[in-house]
Amino acid sequence: MRRILDDASIVGTLPPEIVGDLQNLAILDLHDNNFNGTIPYFTNLGNLQELDLIGNQLTGDIPNLGGLTWLRTLKLSGNQLYGPASAFLDSIISQGLANLTALTTLDLSNNMLPGLPPDLTTMPTLQYLNLSMNKFDGLIDHASIFNPSSNLNVLDLSWNNFSGPLPNINFSSTSLQQL
Repeated sequence: MRRILDDASIVGTLPPEIVGDLQNLAILDLHDNNFNGTIPYFTNLGNLQELDLIGNQLTGDIPNLGGLTWLRTLKLSGNQLYGPASAFLDSIISQGLANLTALTTLDLSNNMLPGLPPDLTTMPTLQYLNLSMNKFDGLIDHASIFNPSSNLNVLDLSWNNFSGPLPNINFSSTSLQQL
């Protein structure tokens, strides 16, 4: 089951009731509307595989989505999210990132997320990670973001405030195709 209301010029907060009791909902696509406020907890969507909230005006922290065990794609780009992405991922990990074993695509680009990028060793199925156009800063000195044992194909860290050299990367032992 899909609920697609993309580019519908819907204005206002994103009420949890928008999905109701659609426990079998697989795709929720609400991109390019004018939703504002915080992202609600989608606790009753245990079968959700794709959540697309790109291009709204959502603010605040990213809620814990650890209960979405079938989630493959999470797209939150182009909002005004400002809570640290690493805290979001840490909260998911502490709530059981092992439950998000299907997550292959994570797009948090074009927000206001600060801090260091997340430790990717806990996300072995992730293939696409876009953290561009945020407020990440500091040294990228932990090799976990370039973990050769990961399945990461695309990593975009552009338009942030990193400093220092990139770690040595052995591209022959990694899946990384685009950096």
